[in-house]
Amino acid sequence: MRRSLFITLISFSILSACKKNNDAIGEMNGSWKLIEVYDKNTSIVSHRPAGSNMDVVITFLNEKQFAGHTLRNTISDGTYDQTSAGIVFGSFSMTKIAEDE
Repeated sequence: MRRSLFITLISFSILSACKKNNDAIGEMNGSWKLIEVYDKNTSIVSHRPAGSNMDVVITFLNEKQFAGHTLRNTISDGTYDQTSAGIVFGSFSMTKIAEDE
């Protein structure tokens, strides 16, 4: 009897301590490698060009800012907003060297 009461009390305390929050959005801090791009308008998925050994990398900084690089260009001073539906990229600065398709 004591054992089952003890197990019940422990179970209750563990379950009551857990709090589920469906509204929380995880932080995007750090560098992320772009794997593919999906165009919602055309339903076309684009991958890294064949023969390229460089990656497109976006680094999410604090205060809703980002920077990064494409295959040949540098991205800086970028802003973004993160919602439950996804990430919306705002303004950014970029060098303009001939980029691959």
